[in-house]
Amino acid sequence: MAHSAVEVTASGDFYVLSVFWPDERHRDMRGLLTRYGGDARPLAAAVFGPAGTPGSRFPELPGSLCVLPDGTVALSGGMNRTYLVDRDLTRLMGAWPGTTGTGLFGLQDMDWEKHYATAFAAAVQATPSDRLMCVLAEYGARNLGRYSTNLVGLADGPLTPGSRPDITLLASLDPEPSHQDDSHGIPYTVHNGAAGGFGNRPAPGLPELTRRRWPELDWSTHPRFGSPIVVADDRFLVPVFDRHDRRWSPFVFALLDSAGTLVGRLEGLDFNERSPYIGKKYTVVADPVRSRVFHQSSHGLHVWDTDGQPLTTLPTSEKPYKPLRRLGLWGCSPTGDLLLRHQEHNLLVRIPVPRDPAELGPAVESVLPTLTRERNHLKKTHTPIGWTWTNDLEPTRF
Repeated sequence: MAHSAVEVTASGDFYVLSVFWPDERHRDMRGLLTRYGGDARPLAAAVFGPAGTPGSRFPELPGSLCVLPDGTVALSGGMNRTYLVDRDLTRLMGAWPGTTGTGLFGLQDMDWEKHYATAFAAAVQATPSDRLMCVLAEYGARNLGRYSTNLVGLADGPLTPGSRPDITLLASLDPEPSHQDDSHGIPYTVHNGAAGGFGNRPAPGLPELTRRRWPELDWSTHPRFGSPIVVADDRFLVPVFDRHDRRWSPFVFALLDSAGTLVGRLEGLDFNERSPYIGKKYTVVADPVRSRVFHQSSHGLHVWDTDGQPLTTLPTSEKPYKPLRRLGLWGCSPTGDLLLRHQEHNLLVRIPVPRDPAELGPAVESVLPTLTRERNHLKKTHTPIGWTWTNDLEPTRF
């Protein structure tokens, strides 16, 4: 089993999106969405897939998760397919699934206009004022013969089974993807007063914009997007990574405003020991209410304000913080708690974050020493199978 995403609601409940394989041969991969109460007790679950099989509602499994302002759970993935599930995980309310073609990636004989007529986004995240930051994938971006994330935009209206809002484009990765024609226009996106997509995207792309501002960003050909996040109601963080994901390769956590203007980056990192490529630690999370941004590199846990200025770092070279090396940053709750995942044991760790960044160290120190004791207690009461935790819920099947 592998976990893709987590999202905490204002009530304290949280959802975890995972994928699993029913047999040891890793065939017929399925998705699993689980809802937990604030006390971490499982409340409901839904299984969907397998992906790409005849009759399946899911040509591919979604990899991102968002709880919309009305409580609906939006699951999105690869080719801008978005599925809407009720908060209790009892039914698939509707979908913006696009269409599919033939061949290995479902892209041969593709009717692109038909696809965009019923698709939405590859990832969605709500802002504090209930707008939606959307990430869209495009065919041919980075000169690839498949889909990859390429556009970031902002939508003002609600997303429902019967209505999708227009998305105003803010930034692009590749402003001129290959292998496209006018059928690749995206009718529900807007840029410069017209539909976005083919021939009409924000330009220059973020790699060029960031290189002009910070010349040390000597990108190789075809850099890629990470996972953009909402930092504040009018500020968004878009990670850009080099194609060569290794130490000394360039990267940037770029900050954009709601007009798509590049306003800064997360400062204080380097291409050496603080590089996200070491250990493949790419995740950045934010607490928009308290104006905090968090990233965990192999070097330590870093905190910034929403202008990208460093506030504090907890180095994993120091004894109290060494257990962070076995944890991966995963999310942030509406109350400001950090969510970290133990990679081997599939456990979610919640760390309350004080308002004063100077007090973060003691807060983390108070939690880390308890992890082994808590894990052993859970192991006795739940008896995991190969560190896969089970429960008695009967899942809904989509």
